[in-house]
Amino acid sequence: VLITGISGFVGSNLAKNLFNNGANIIGLTQKKKKENSLLFYEKINKRVKIVFGDIADRKLIKRTLKKYKIEICFHLAAQVEVGMARREPYGTWDTNIRGTYTLLESFRENAKNIKSIIIASSDKAYGEHGLKKMPYKENYQLKPTFPYDTSKACADMIAKTYSSKLFKLPIITTRFSNIYGPGQLNFTALIPDLIRSCILNKKFKMRGDGESIRDYVYIDDIVDVYKLLSKKLYLNPKKYSGEVFNAGTNAPYKTKNILKKIF
Repeated sequence: VLITGISGFVGSNLAKNLFNNGANIIGLTQKKKKENSLLFYEKINKRVKIVFGDIADRKLIKRTLKKYKIEICFHLAAQVEVGMARREPYGTWDTNIRGTYTLLESFRENAKNIKSIIIASSDKAYGEHGLKKMPYKENYQLKPTFPYDTSKACADMIAKTYSSKLFKLPIITTRFSNIYGPGQLNFTALIPDLIRSCILNKKFKMRGDGESIRDYVYIDDIVDVYKLLSKKLYLNPKKYSGEVFNAGTNAPYKTKNILKKIF
């Protein structure tokens, strides 16, 4: 099993779960410093094979696929900070778009072993559809405006091409709502930032007026969804390849209400 972005919040939790269920895991990460990751804090890195490098490094990706004979891939590597994407769109597009087609092209050229590829997109790829059309449905048009959202929509379209009759790679794309839980050390995200402020007894800086509404889903549920989708795709690629799956709770909260729950 290859997990790109293994040192990230979702990647670390997924690796931990899969290892505990007997998987042989290879993880790709850019992080060489053993900090700010559940992967290192809980010594998950000692139980998996780590490849250090860039998701857009085609030679490295091709070498990794060939060496380890990858059967299952969870593509989680991405620049996920929305604010950074607005400040530095080029880097976000380079990682999220070029990284995706580099990985999928490498699989196309070395497709002998691969049985399941899960692409981690985001519900932000849909853009704005208005509250009356919530929750998002998988057949909604992708109409992003902001750089991060656009990067995910572009990667989704690339994945769709690689799963088509032209290339026939076994691919499912996932678009989840906001994920939270243990190991989330990106403090630009609301919930870990709130918890940190609470622990340190610091004043929390509210995002906007507190009225914005978001759906949040727990990391363990997301790991279960990833495992289920990968299994379904592995066993029945003709039925599931090219499909998109959303996930969330459909029980959104206002930012100010989450603040009240934590504080």
